[in-house]
Amino acid sequence: MFNGYFAGIIGRVRQIALVATIGGPAAAGYGFYDSNEIRQTLQRGAEATAVVNHMTENRGRRGSRSYTANVTWQDQSGAERSGDLHITDEFAQRYIVGDSITLSEVVVRYLPDNPQAKPIVADDANLQMGEDDTLIKLGAGAGGIGILGSILLFLRGRRKPEETAEGAS
Repeated sequence: MFNGYFAGIIGRVRQIALVATIGGPAAAGYGFYDSNEIRQTLQRGAEATAVVNHMTENRGRRGSRSYTANVTWQDQSGAERSGDLHITDEFAQRYIVGDSITLSEVVVRYLPDNPQAKPIVADDANLQMGEDDTLIKLGAGAGGIGILGSILLFLRGRRKPEETAEGAS
């Protein structure tokens, strides 16, 4: 009776361990890439004052919130540039009063020699790197636990039937 129940649980745990083994390092890699991109923009980027056209609040399924600011600025050559910038929740909360946003201008940093690189809000960069560092740590931890769990569950499934029978008595 319980063997089928426990086999189902072990099967689920195997699937979760496999997802953590793959997804953990992928999340850590994304966090590292994003943090490195922000660092490069802070070090080599040009600074400009941008007008905030509008901000959008995105709500996740479990109540999480993220914000995007649509901004416009003039680059060093005088050309007008615009983009949607990711804003951390902590930064956005400073400028939200009731249902309205009181932020009208932000300082952005961008890479003038690479228009494909995403610009960042200068005052929000450290908060974004903090989020990325957390993602790196959680991803590495999930990957490590997933690998360890996968190894243990693989070894458990490889035991010979007589070893299982001896362990039961």
